[in-house]
Amino acid sequence: MLKAGIATAVVLFCLGAPAHGQEIKGFYQKNCASCHGRNGEKTALNKARKLTTLDEAQITEALKTRRDGKVKGAGNQVKKRLSDEDIHQLSEYIQTINPR
Repeated sequence: MLKAGIATAVVLFCLGAPAHGQEIKGFYQKNCASCHGRNGEKTALNKARKLTTLDEAQITEALKTRRDGKVKGAGNQVKKRLSDEDIHQLSEYIQTINPR
């Protein structure tokens, strides 16, 4: 019983591992692109602004407020796993995929 509990905890931890240490492009494509578009060109679920209209500071702030539960959204479960460094790297990356 204890082994099954430990195995389950390990699997859940691996699935919920933060983006830190992952290749950020792969993280974006796997966790963000389906709603926001490969190049940040979509309005996620017709509710969010296009990422292409936001600067790095706005993206950082949006990710932090959603991670911290201050704003509700479909992607918040993924955002909860992000560290400040992950958010910084992700915000920088988003600026490179569709420069204004």
